[in-house]
This record gives sequence, C-alpha cells and structure tokens, in this order.
Amino acid sequence: MLKSLVVKCHASRCQDENRKAARESLTEKLDQMINGENSVAEQKRRIAVKKFKTAEYKKQKKVLMIKAWKEREGIK
Repeated sequence: MLKSLVVKCHASRCQDENRKAARESLTEKLDQMINGENSVAEQKRRIAVKKFKTAEYKKQKKVLMIKAWKEREGIK
C-alpha cells in the first residue's frame, strides 16, 4: 500500500539537525497519507479555519451593533 516516499531536508548546515527535521517531515507526510482528513495537520487547519470564522463573525456583529447604536443615538 505504501508508495516510495522521499524526504529531503537542507534547512541547516548541521547533518543531525537536518536528519531530525527530515524525520519530522516524513512523520507528517505519512500521517497525511494514512489518516487523510484525520491527520494532525488537517485537524490543526480545521481549528485555525474555525477560529478565523468565529473572529470574523464577532467582528461583523460588533460593526452591526456600533452601526445600530449610532443610528439610535443620531450620531453621524
């Protein structure tokens, strides 16, 4: 089932650090291949999207409340 998966990392000049980074990258890619929608990266992405949408909703609600208050008070 697994396809050949190659990960290369040249983030730093230190071979040890590059190996660690490559292993982390490999772990993330395998997680994505095996778990798909339920992978850790996908869960983090969904949480970030939900947080953004919530913030946008609150921002719009605040704008509408301020607009309604200004109309009530007769402020320009």
